[in-house]
Amino acid sequence: MSLSHKTHYSDEQLARYLLQRLPEDEMERLDEMSIADDEIAWRLRVVEDDLVDAYVNGSLTGETLKEFEAVYLSSERRRRKVQFAGNFLAKVDRGMGAPKVARRGWTVPQATPVWCLAAAAALLLVCGALAVRYVQLQTVLSEAQGQSAALERRSRELEQQLDSQRAAAADTASELARVRAEIAQLQATSARPANPPGGAPQPLAAIALVLLPQTRAVGDIPTLVVPHASSRVTVDLRLDSNRFGRYEAVLKDPASNVIVWRSRSLAATSAAGQRSVKVEVPPGILKAQHYSIELIGDGSSEVADTYALRVVFQ
Repeated sequence: MSLSHKTHYSDEQLARYLLQRLPEDEMERLDEMSIADDEIAWRLRVVEDDLVDAYVNGSLTGETLKEFEAVYLSSERRRRKVQFAGNFLAKVDRGMGAPKVARRGWTVPQATPVWCLAAAAALLLVCGALAVRYVQLQTVLSEAQGQSAALERRSRELEQQLDSQRAAAADTASELARVRAEIAQLQATSARPANPPGGAPQPLAAIALVLLPQTRAVGDIPTLVVPHASSRVTVDLRLDSNRFGRYEAVLKDPASNVIVWRSRSLAATSAAGQRSVKVEVPPGILKAQHYSIELIGDGSSEVADTYALRVVFQ
């Protein structure tokens, strides 16, 4: 990540850093930026090359010359860099046939041809253009990365909202089925006459049926015969296991796998060593057809047992 947009250093400050003339805190900061900031690292290389060229050409004087020799000539790597620059200029001078003068053991040209200066100027312009283009590309890349991160955050937020809406829709559908069942039960109760004609009031029948969990074996499906005047239909669902203490019963149409009715939380009971769950199904929602009942462990989505029955009316 580039830090150059936060702190700007001039070439003079970078030269003082290379000659170890800056305060200690600035030296440490530029040490970090030379690693983390690509632009600062590139500029340090350019300033260092200028210092070495100036030393080889004999342009450094006074304290700057002493500091350069103290810092650069004390390091094997930097001495090699200075020696390489001197040898390179010497070979260029020999190839051009220009007269030379000796300064501090290095050979330097007395004059530089005009075409060489033009080539150097063109090279500087190309390097400058490349540096500007590099900075522009770094800026574009940073902006693209920021936009990508923002889009990913937005995608996660939308997925969470969609999951919440799906859960709310499922809860609404379950509650709607429950309300419709209660409405049907109330309508069936209100439609029954309080006193049958020609006689005393008769109590409404309560229907009960014991169901065992389905197995792989093929057998007859239990039939629940429901009188039209029944007030309550109770189904005793026998349990094969003791995995849960409470259950929720779900009545489904097996042909379409649509949930017809869902019970509230029901406690499992034990009698004569047999555990079971008693489910009271509103008779008003039943039709003459096949049904399946699923017992789901309370607080989970695991189906504990499945039961099948056939409903007929008389």
